[in-house]
Amino acid sequence: MASKVVRVQRETAITVIGAGPVGAFAALNLAKLGLAAKTVVFEEHSCIGRPSHCAGHLNIKTLKKLGVRLPAKIIENKIRGAKLYSPRGLNFRIERKTPITLVVNRELFDRTIAEEAEKLGVEFRLKFRVKEILVGNGKINGLVARNLSKKLYEKFYSKLVIDAEGCPATLLKRINFPYPNPKNFVYGGQAEVDKIQDVEDDVVEVYFGKKFAEGLFAWIIPRKDGTAKVGLALKHGNPKKALLSFIHKHPIASKKLHKSQILSLKFHPIPLGGPIIKTFSKGLLVVGDAASQVKPTTGGGVITGMMCPKLAEKTALKAYKLNDFSEKTLEEYEKAWKKEIGFDLKAMLRVRKMLNRLSDRQIDKLFKLCIKIGLNQILEKVGDLDFQGRTLLKAASNPKGFIPLLYLVWSALTGR
Repeated sequence: MASKVVRVQRETAITVIGAGPVGAFAALNLAKLGLAAKTVVFEEHSCIGRPSHCAGHLNIKTLKKLGVRLPAKIIENKIRGAKLYSPRGLNFRIERKTPITLVVNRELFDRTIAEEAEKLGVEFRLKFRVKEILVGNGKINGLVARNLSKKLYEKFYSKLVIDAEGCPATLLKRINFPYPNPKNFVYGGQAEVDKIQDVEDDVVEVYFGKKFAEGLFAWIIPRKDGTAKVGLALKHGNPKKALLSFIHKHPIASKKLHKSQILSLKFHPIPLGGPIIKTFSKGLLVVGDAASQVKPTTGGGVITGMMCPKLAEKTALKAYKLNDFSEKTLEEYEKAWKKEIGFDLKAMLRVRKMLNRLSDRQIDKLFKLCIKIGLNQILEKVGDLDFQGRTLLKAASNPKGFIPLLYLVWSALTGR
């Protein structure tokens, strides 16, 4: 790689790899701490937010906690509940009187965060594809990026690299740093469709079953104009083929989508194996999907990913002020995110592993049990989309909530 570098661009304090929501939010928080002029963000695409990968279904409560204020033009819908379907079509609802989540335009969401950071002075290098993280003398020293406009390689030295490259984190793999294990990936596909029918415009629909979405589930996320985001993720197989099969052949969903036209299709891997074993090194912090800071139960990574750079900013500021980017200093970031969301991610991973062991017949039985005891009413009182480990504890403290949890564990262990 070194022979391809035609010039050293310059030195800076902090380089950020990736201008998705996690990388852009990291830059924004650094800027708010006075490090805007010291931060450079590298993004391989010419337009921030493209291609858009996820559903953009985000918890209102956690967005407020993160201090994220969204312009009205970004918000596509407000959701107050979910309708869950078992493989055989049993269903129950979890809902509130007021909205609990937002459906956002992911392209505009990403771009808005980046633009706010840029206004504060952060430099964004678009059409710069990072090819290598520089390692020398036992520490991370910066990166090498290819300027796609000029078709040349440039070297950037920095005291701290924040890796928000996303999944599958190939840059980490190249430097023999822990990275998300592909064995734990599911492969997601999502279609933009129009003319949906018989779907409440403020309720998402979630479909379980190994036939269409083994390893996760399928979803319909409506907008008020009759369009929707329809997607799924699966452990094995072709996500495009599986998604088209769901749209056209699922016994319930296909009836709601039979008049729909597919407007676009997008696909991406999702790491569900829990966080990588180490998210820091001398001169390096890893955040978001690259660190597999993703909810194993749902595959959602935007909110948890954004919570981590919010925590990383304090560590980065301390390191900058002390001019100390050692592991001892940067380890504080890992301690902080583990304290904030570590328990929930561990709990969600255990639930995911148990769910993966269940047959469709067992999932149907679990639904029957949940419906019989009124689990939805319990979850409506204690549920939190982003802190599901704590939700499980609260639900389990109720005898009715403990029963389905016990059944889930027993079925996963015995296969019955």
